[in-house]
Amino acid sequence: QEKLSIIHSNSYLQSTPVEVTNPKEMMFYNNVINGREILVYDYISSLPFYRPQKEIAVDMRLNCIALIPIVLQDKQPLGLISIIFDEQYINEEEYYRFFYKLVHLISLAYTYELKQREIYELAYFDKYIAIPNRHGFLNKVVERQQLNSEQFIQIIEPGNFSKIVELYGRDAGDELLKQIYERFISQYSTVIPLV
Repeated sequence: QEKLSIIHSNSYLQSTPVEVTNPKEMMFYNNVINGREILVYDYISSLPFYRPQKEIAVDMRLNCIALIPIVLQDKQPLGLISIIFDEQYINEEEYYRFFYKLVHLISLAYTYELKQREIYELAYFDKYIAIPNRHGFLNKVVERQQLNSEQFIQIIEPGNFSKIVELYGRDAGDELLKQIYERFISQYSTVIPLV
């Protein structure tokens, strides 16, 4: 991978992604992600991974870490979760069952989110040129009405559009609409286009 980001869930660290730039750390994380095996280490201090994670472990007097790769249902690696804990509380079999269930839940949630986006795109955008369709347009109009914003409709029809499609094909017509849309959006940020 070219880019690797870490998001901390610990309350006293930032929750925004932090990019890992150290090549040794990146290689370590990528090997764990691509290895697709849950790894449990007894001594966190000896591992070559992101320093703030080590600081959390030291502050909380925790010395063990579980690295859990997240793999999607199609076997593609997504990332990993790291859980820091105290070894005296670990029951290995119980933890592994929990980790595997956690991986499945995250994989399902991620897949569900992708499918929801896909359904939204199909419902509200033209699938060929990725411009809002009639449903997307009406949805935005309703949103603006709820905000009591002033609205007007302007109809723009490209001259000889049907001739362009006849002469150069549907792809050329789609490209023309896409360029008109992009120019319009760049000039008027509050426009709700309809194709």
